Amino acid sequence: MIKGDAAYFTLYWSRFLKADRSIINGMVPARGGVFEVYVLDQVKTLNLVTRRRAYYGGVRHTLRAITDQGSVNYVGHKHKLEPDRLYFRFVLTDSYADMSDIMYFFSRGHGTAPIEEPEDSPEPSGNFKHIFVKEITPDPLHTLS
Repeated sequence: MIKGDAAYFTLYWSRFLKADRSIINGMVPARGGVFEVYVLDQVKTLNLVTRRRAYYGGVRHTLRAITDQGSVNYVGHKHKLEPDRLYFRFVLTDSYADMSDIMYFFSRGHGTAPIEEPEDSPEPSGNFKHIFVKEITPDPLHTLS
């Protein structure tokens, strides 16, 4: 929703899913969007590892590239993570400008995560002076039972 020079985004996150190749191939669309990767710790709490946007190739391609242990882009190499402890969630959007504004919002201290790639550096689209994001998630945030 747009009001004057402010954008109000509502993100409808997917459920948390295990970062397994077959799950990603079967359940994640090859469309643009924003996704988050989490690691499950010993007390069954999900801890955010990275948040990224995916435009070219879509969420499926980008998510597979960073969660496949055989890939040079595997997020676990840098963070020394076990691949069977990785989970993800995603939200779809076909607008690169919207992705940029959402990433910018999060980089300003709202649910911060490290920016892993230079192309994900948080620059807003420039379309709005103020950006607000409301998150709706079907799972209890950051925990799995």
